[in-house]
Amino acid sequence: MTTSRGPSVSFAAGAGNWAGGPEVYDGDGQFAGYGRDTRTVTPHGDGTVHVDVAFDGPFAFAGTYTIVDTGTRRRYAGPLNVGLAEPLGSFAVDAHNHWPQLGLTQRFLLMVLPDGQRQLSLALLNRGERLVWAVVGENRKDGAVTEAMDPAARPADLLFRPGAWEGTVQVLDRDLQSAGEVSMTETYEQGGVVGLSGSPFDERTLAVHWERDPTSAWTGAGPVAGSLSLFGGRALAGSLLHHEVELRCWRREVVATDGLTKAVAHLWFRGGERVGATVGSLEFRCR
Repeated sequence: MTTSRGPSVSFAAGAGNWAGGPEVYDGDGQFAGYGRDTRTVTPHGDGTVHVDVAFDGPFAFAGTYTIVDTGTRRRYAGPLNVGLAEPLGSFAVDAHNHWPQLGLTQRFLLMVLPDGQRQLSLALLNRGERLVWAVVGENRKDGAVTEAMDPAARPADLLFRPGAWEGTVQVLDRDLQSAGEVSMTETYEQGGVVGLSGSPFDERTLAVHWERDPTSAWTGAGPVAGSLSLFGGRALAGSLLHHEVELRCWRREVVATDGLTKAVAHLWFRGGERVGATVGSLEFRCR
């Protein structure tokens, strides 16, 4: 595979100086405090990208690393960060990487919102199979840090509050190449009922009945079964089995600090084989 000449579209969107005050949660999903995240992303014309990053909070690291863009893959070439990433459309990335300073591996979703001035992210940091930290981030391109309201003081459930999340998301095929767009709606009601519609991988309109506690949600009745980890009512990660169509959906979602926009990345699998993805942002509407 040849190295691309010049930065990809999503790198062009992510280039510049970014800063944020992310929420950090421990391995049990409990709020551990705020961080301070600053990074400078500089694409070069030879298909490489240089990243300077500093993070301080319940844990800390700082340094630089290089990303080699091969078009369909990105290699984190160290020294601070090593691993691989795949673009999800033109504005998001799904990374599997390792931070040697921390001794932690990471599954990382990063999405630039349509305004081009905000990034939403969810970092799941593990040692082996044990979750150590989850970082829910919102970085701004102007460098101004927007610190979220303390999770204990804001509405407890930005993800599951009554209303609807609506928008148009990109559809990607098994190779994460564009396969069009689709309208998506998630309707939430009192009592943990969620209406899901708009997936080309499961075209039914589904009613999902959730059981929840502050750090998790699970369901087993109806057309889907599975469970989610919840982080401060602003982010989730987990898998749902759509058993009637024999597909598994690995979901990650992050709500912006204003509570009005949600980044979604839903990766669909049949067994261990990826069949596609739906990726984009949804807007909240009261009902």
